[in-house]
Amino acid sequence: MTEYAEIRFDEQSERFVVIDDQDQAVGFDMGAVHSESLETQSINERRTLGAVSVDELNEAIQAVSEEGGGSVTFRELTHEIDDHEIELRDGVYLSGYGRSRTVIRVDDTAGLPQQPIVIDGVEDVRISDLSVDGNRGRTDDGDWSEDMVDIGADTVAKSVIVERIHVSNCIGEAFDVDKCEGVTLRDVSAENVRGNAIHIGDDQATNVVVDGFFLEDGTERNGAVRVEGRGHNISNGVITGGGIGMMLGNRETVGVNVSNVQIRDPSEEALKIRDADGHPLEVTISGCRFEGTPGENVVTIENGTTGAITFATCQFVRENNSAPTNVDLGGSNDLSITLSGCHARGGNHAVRVSDGTAATITGCTLGPSGETAVFSRDRGSASVTGCDCEEPIELATDRNVVVGNTLRGGYLDDGDGNVVANNADRS
Repeated sequence: MTEYAEIRFDEQSERFVVIDDQDQAVGFDMGAVHSESLETQSINERRTLGAVSVDELNEAIQAVSEEGGGSVTFRELTHEIDDHEIELRDGVYLSGYGRSRTVIRVDDTAGLPQQPIVIDGVEDVRISDLSVDGNRGRTDDGDWSEDMVDIGADTVAKSVIVERIHVSNCIGEAFDVDKCEGVTLRDVSAENVRGNAIHIGDDQATNVVVDGFFLEDGTERNGAVRVEGRGHNISNGVITGGGIGMMLGNRETVGVNVSNVQIRDPSEEALKIRDADGHPLEVTISGCRFEGTPGENVVTIENGTTGAITFATCQFVRENNSAPTNVDLGGSNDLSITLSGCHARGGNHAVRVSDGTAATITGCTLGPSGETAVFSRDRGSASVTGCDCEEPIELATDRNVVVGNTLRGGYLDDGDGNVVANNADRS
């Protein structure tokens, strides 16, 4: 996982790149200016458009779809959307000529803007290589605008690819994925978004892939990335600034994998996992780095959450050793959590286990922190094995296991039936 100093957008190549502390580009290629794959597809119809109205564009999309599918390409211009929508149809590939060349801008003088791009009840569609500027549009009475790229709002959309799209300056969601089967968001970016930058949020959302994303200046509510549904894979992304970095749960959330994601400088938690409306969660998070902010947990798992959550080779970082906790593993008697090969430093407790949650912590580096490496309380139980702990372990509950660790400051056992054995003194 790349440690980075900053992200830059290269105007010449139209790529986002990671810049290290030696001012060298070290990766995170966000894609080229124009998708050559569109030119090699076996399609029936190709149309290249100049300056057209939204109605004319939709007529072209409809005609290409009726011919059996094909491409509709924007030239280098800025299209303004008022109260109309660009509606994708079956088999149509809508393409611009790059995120800085083809821009769809909402006209906020036309009242409450509609969704600029709608992908609803269609199959086998693709949209690529353009930007959507929401223009922070809202009505005089303060109502929020709609979502910028809206997928499956009313009817299931299938086999959808959204790639190399940049969204900015919107009040609603940047990319809103609801009723769908097999949607891919690839190399997408967003900035200055008030809603969720990426929202996968319907119990009919299945098999969504998000691969390559850069979200800047974050969201003002509910997470820059918010994920619900089944069978999703979220990978290779950077989230910087804003409120909550990522939120999982709230509705049924099963078979969700998050990997190689970096979150830094949030004003609230870097990661928040919520009760999934009574459904057990099944979530695996690996190779991620979560950087917190003073005054907030880096990771919070809310009371009442059930199911199984696994963290593997993740980093949880707070730059101070004061309250609150770094990784706060709340939940319920029906929640099991595994931390394997992780590193948590900062906060008053590196890891706190509570509310009946059973946590298995193995092969981790814990601390330095303000008070404890692991603190079990309020019916929580922890099995801590093979860890390197910079601070003591405090057991204020029963049924804990602390075996084969290296401990600085030993342990405090105020519970019953705890197993503590074969630990080495780190000091």
